[in-house]
Amino acid sequence: MKKRSIFTKKAMLTCLLIGFLVLNGFLIGTVFAKGKPPDTKPPPKVKGVVITVVPEGNALELDWEKVRARDLDHYNIYRSTIPGFIPDLENPDATSQSHHYLDTDLTDGVTYYYRVAAVDRSNNIGEPSDEASGTPADTVAPEKVVGVEVANVPGGGQLELTWTASTASDLDHYNIYRSTIAGFIPSPSNLVASPTANNYLDTGLTDGITYYYRITALDEVPNEGPASDEASGVPGDDPPPEQVTGLTITTVPTGNTLDLGWSASAAPDLDHYNVYRSITSGFTPGPAYLIATPVTNFYT
Repeated sequence: MKKRSIFTKKAMLTCLLIGFLVLNGFLIGTVFAKGKPPDTKPPPKVKGVVITVVPEGNALELDWEKVRARDLDHYNIYRSTIPGFIPDLENPDATSQSHHYLDTDLTDGVTYYYRVAAVDRSNNIGEPSDEASGTPADTVAPEKVVGVEVANVPGGGQLELTWTASTASDLDHYNIYRSTIAGFIPSPSNLVASPTANNYLDTGLTDGITYYYRITALDEVPNEGPASDEASGVPGDDPPPEQVTGLTITTVPTGNTLDLGWSASAAPDLDHYNVYRSITSGFTPGPAYLIATPVTNFYT
C-alpha cells in the first residue's frame, strides 16, 4: 500500500509518455518523455473590496484582501456603470500587480460598480469578487485668496480690486463680497460680483464712503474656499490739478481787450479752467470774481 501511494502521488506530478518505434512490422525501440501536467486550477475568489472616494474628485481608490496563491500573477479589474453586471473575464478594464488600484479620469457624480479577479501565471482567472461601488466627488475647495488690493480710480465713484490669482487646477471663478461695515461676514446678501479673472472694477459707488471687501475662489462643483482677509478703499476724485503756470497777459491794440494765455494742465482728468478777475492787487479768487470757464489754455 505504501509503494502504491508513493507511485500515485508521483503520477499526479509527472506525465509519462511512451512511444514505440516500429520498422517493417518489427519493434526496434522505445522513446520515453515526461513533464508536468498543465495548471488548470484558478486562484481563490478575491474578497474584501473597498472603494474610497479621492477628495480631489474624478477618481476612486480600490483596495482588497491579498490573495494567497504562490503562482499569483496579477489582478483583473472590471468596471461598469450598471449594477449587477456580469464581467467579461477575458477583457478587464484594468489590471494591477498589487491589491490596490487608483481608477482615474472618472466623472464626478456617476456611480461606478467594480468586481476584481485574481489571475495566476497560467492565466487561470479566479472567481470575481462580490460587487462594490463608489461615486467620485470633488470635495476640496481652492485655497484662501491672498494679496487683495483696492485702488481709487480717477473720476470718482469707482474702486479697482486686484488679487493674486488662485493656483487651483479646477478654478472656475471668484466671489466678491462687499460691505460698508468693517469686519463683516461674507454671505449671499453682500455678494456683488463673480468674475473669472483676478481683478474687478467696482462702479456706482459713493465718493467718501469706505467700502470693505473679501474675496473667495470657487471650483466647478462649486466648492468655495475660505474668504480673503478684509481690504478697503474710499472712492473719490483724484487730487485737484496742479497750479496753473505760465500766465501771460497781452494788451490788444484796439483797446478794451486783454488776451490771456497759460501753460496747458497735464491733469489726466482735466475738465476746464476757471478765470478770475479783480481790479484789486492780491485778491483771493472766489465765485464773485469768476468771469469765464474756458476748456482751452487761453482766453480773451
